[in-house]
Amino acid sequence: MKVAIDFRSIPFSGIWNYSNHLMEGLQEKGVEVYPVHLPDHLIRASSLAYLQGIRRLIWENSTMHSAFRSVSAQIFHCTNNYGLPLILDRPSVLTVHDFIPLELSEVYLPQFRKRLAYRTFLKHSIQAATRIITISDYTQEVLLRRFPMAAKKTERVYHGCGKQYRRLEDSV
Repeated sequence: MKVAIDFRSIPFSGIWNYSNHLMEGLQEKGVEVYPVHLPDHLIRASSLAYLQGIRRLIWENSTMHSAFRSVSAQIFHCTNNYGLPLILDRPSVLTVHDFIPLELSEVYLPQFRKRLAYRTFLKHSIQAATRIITISDYTQEVLLRRFPMAAKKTERVYHGCGKQYRRLEDSV
């Protein structure tokens, strides 16, 4: 099986770590994984490594979609809360980490057009996803309250711990 993973998150952020661990875990199970990410010049040009508005929409529906198709991936996994291309001819998984931009929109999205764009992209991704992963009870509760049509395709999957995290024995 071939899985393309949306890897455009901010380097060393929580979603970036999640994407890395997801990729490693899938590879350990024999899945071919292809990270789809922003070109280096766009990452360097933005301190957030993040496209917004129409630039984001164009990238998602041209560059990212082409990269996904070029590796013949059978599944596309979007790890950034939203961002599925408008036309996607294969199954997709969407991971929703939180709804902070919606719940604290006056802080995160103070401009009306940014709030509208976020809500539009989020709603599209939730409707278009074949399966949705939420990472906590609270995120799942908010998702189903705001988007009840997603109930049958949503699963809560808690973040796991890597082997490097273990209980230390008391040395005293």
